[in-house]
Amino acid sequence: MVAMDYAQMGQDWLAGKVRITQFGKYKLTPKQIEYVNAKDRHLLVSGGRGCGKTMAFIVKMYLLAQMFPGIHILLGRKTRSNIEQTTLPDVFDVFPQGTYEYKVGAGKIFFPNGSQITIKGLDASASGEDTKKAAQDIKGMNLGAAFLDQLEEISEDVYDTLDACVRQGGMPFHQLCGTTNPANYWGYGRFKATPMPHYRLIEASMLDNKQNLPEDFVASQLAKGESWVRKYVHGEWSPDSMTEGAVFEESHVRAMEHGVKAPLRTLDGVKIFAEPRMEPYQIGVDPSIGTADPCCVKVFSRKTGEEVASYSAFVPIKVIADKVSFLSSLFSEMDRPLVVPESNGVGQALVEELRKRDLKIYIRESFNSRTRKTSDKLGFATTYSTKMQLIEHAKGLMAKGQVRVREKETLDELKVFRYDDAAKKAGAGSPDGFHDDRVMATLLALWNVQPTDGSRDELADEIRKAVKTFRRATRTNQAR
Repeated sequence: MVAMDYAQMGQDWLAGKVRITQFGKYKLTPKQIEYVNAKDRHLLVSGGRGCGKTMAFIVKMYLLAQMFPGIHILLGRKTRSNIEQTTLPDVFDVFPQGTYEYKVGAGKIFFPNGSQITIKGLDASASGEDTKKAAQDIKGMNLGAAFLDQLEEISEDVYDTLDACVRQGGMPFHQLCGTTNPANYWGYGRFKATPMPHYRLIEASMLDNKQNLPEDFVASQLAKGESWVRKYVHGEWSPDSMTEGAVFEESHVRAMEHGVKAPLRTLDGVKIFAEPRMEPYQIGVDPSIGTADPCCVKVFSRKTGEEVASYSAFVPIKVIADKVSFLSSLFSEMDRPLVVPESNGVGQALVEELRKRDLKIYIRESFNSRTRKTSDKLGFATTYSTKMQLIEHAKGLMAKGQVRVREKETLDELKVFRYDDAAKKAGAGSPDGFHDDRVMATLLALWNVQPTDGSRDELADEIRKAVKTFRRATRTNQAR
């Protein structure tokens, strides 16, 4: 097909008169067809191994270069060596020979119609001056499209910088296209959890492309463990499939799924999972200023380890205090609940607001290194050390089947809560694109709690059986 044919094809494609279903000798799969024909500004394909996402990525890049003469396209990955060693061999397998010219030193692919593809490493997440130089270099680009392979390796700041660069004049079409593996990173929030406007995610499975894969390869992948199959075969991108580096043991979290249930009622945003009983309760509070992150308030029974109420919203400090007061009053059948608010940062303002109410607030002992004296302070101060104590205490309760989480969203956060050496996360936290407010409120609501109800009820037995079954299945899969 000559260049003029491609130019007409581009106009017809934009007008919806043409739908691309084949590329040369390659008959595209339904998922590949969806990706190649999608016109959303932000486009991402996620999937399992061998699902065909790279083929769709390369075919679309070639077609845009041919259909829109003079377009400047960026082909980016974390480093240029990644592109040259991994991406380019596939590119040159798919691009028809004789239709382009590759200049190795310049890192550019030229087309006779004036279009060009610039190859660029995007490792601008390094610290210091390198970041500034790389970001400045990217800002100077004027692009019609950007193709980003393995988006999970690229920082959010770099992506946003590129978004501002995809604005080439004279082009009737602009797009940022990417591929990703199911992973814990900022893209999950934008494309999957709460999709932003003009963002489109296409999810593919290895089985979508099985006609192009050796049968023994597919069979060997399906024979692996359940977690592997979910993530690398079916390409499942969800909290269930993202457990690497997870703080809480997968078997414990999955066992708690037996206890998830709908609230008995909801009162002005507060979910009530159990009626107040003659037993002690504890309230954990993870505060916020009501903008970047939601606050969360959790109420757990100190006797049974059961979650009885939950509240999460983007609200100011006074509203959080109102909700805590309401829950404290509601669950005071036996005694006023102990309120354990995090006191870091904005938490100090919450503590001051709570002091005005008739509440029983957690008191910690604080040591002053200058005066060498200790004093009592209200609220829980989170540091690396105290956060690890919160985590280990909760993990101990979970191992005994003494934690009963009722809210599904909390379990989803527990699944991806992972160890992290980033200073702001104090040793553990949620990956970019996720929240951990429910986790922190849960940990605070369980702090120093030792359930005293020793009855082996039906739920406790189910939890213990689920843990044993999961571990047995894991050992069997590892032995294969």
